[in-house]
Amino acid sequence: MSDLLSGLANFTKSVTGSLNTYEIRKQGMVMNYTGPEVKVREATNEDPWGPTGPQMAEIANLSFQYDAFPEIMGMLWKRMFQENKYAWRRVYKSLTLLNYLVKNGSERVIGNARDHIFEMRNLESYRCIDEKGKDQGINVRHRARLLIELIQDDELLRTERRKAKIDGKEKYLGYSKEDMCFGKATYGRPIFAIFFIISKINCQFQNREVNSFQFPDDDSRNGRDSPELGIREVNFFFF
Repeated sequence: MSDLLSGLANFTKSVTGSLNTYEIRKQGMVMNYTGPEVKVREATNEDPWGPTGPQMAEIANLSFQYDAFPEIMGMLWKRMFQENKYAWRRVYKSLTLLNYLVKNGSERVIGNARDHIFEMRNLESYRCIDEKGKDQGINVRHRARLLIELIQDDELLRTERRKAKIDGKEKYLGYSKEDMCFGKATYGRPIFAIFFIISKINCQFQNREVNSFQFPDDDSRNGRDSPELGIREVNFFFF
């Protein structure tokens, strides 16, 4: 019975995500958004997962194009700062995307981000109390603080961009959450079998948003809530 309910929940979430993507694209047609702008909007939607590695990688590649760069950054700042009082997911996902672009995109992203440091500092005190009385703003505050530190540290930036060139493809394997759930990531790649099994377990049993956010406890060996957006973090041990 629990497996059936879990399957129904996953199916419902998948359908909801598809409908949200369709709605964003429909709005893009009505508002005459450009292709890069639509991609940023899709990557920063209100779904309780994402943005995915492929989404961010595509936007990072577009940031090297002269015409696409201002469209990407302009829409990203709108998604991050405009009407964000209750849109903590959108704000957090915008910060996540910016973090990826700073490390993997055009170097122009860094200069543009530094021009918006003042606005980003306001996010260090961001609050968003949900209907259960939880302050979901902790995710935004945590991410904003780390990102501001990165943007202002030239040496750290060089290190992170160098690291991204070396292991970027390993860190972001290019598979969506759905790919991992349905096993596409293991096809022709036996080395990913273990990661598939772990992801399968997470997809079936842990595929829900964290309602209470706590920073990691180094002394804890059990599952814990992650300060980052999304899926409950669980430790796996192999003996």
